[in-house]
Amino acid sequence: MLNDKQAAFVREYLADFNATQAAIRAGYAKHAAGQQAHKLLKIAEVQAALKDFREKAAEKTLTDTAWVRERLREEATDFSPQASHSARVRAVELIAKMNGDFELDNNQKADPIAEAIAAVQANNIPLAVRP
Repeated sequence: MLNDKQAAFVREYLADFNATQAAIRAGYAKHAAGQQAHKLLKIAEVQAALKDFREKAAEKTLTDTAWVRERLREEATDFSPQASHSARVRAVELIAKMNGDFELDNNQKADPIAEAIAAVQANNIPLAVRP
């Protein structure tokens, strides 16, 4: 069972998925919010509450992780004339986050852009080159 502050953290975290800011808004000390957020995200009850929310949201929107990944993959590999380069880059970033390619402290485990480009090339999807 979550205490009041933990429940507030979960609500705030779901607003923008920024754990440090969620901890501050939930009433944790600003100077220790990052560490506290890290600890909170490891608590089983907090994880369960977040999982429950994600499952309910998926049901409500008739989507799931596979659907999201497929839409992002489509965006990341869309090199049509009307496609946006920034949308492709953002889609690759989101895929990398979903794959866990970023540490909690925002350090990259690997170069997700290079890996994504290699994956696109491995599947023989032509990369558009702009003049």
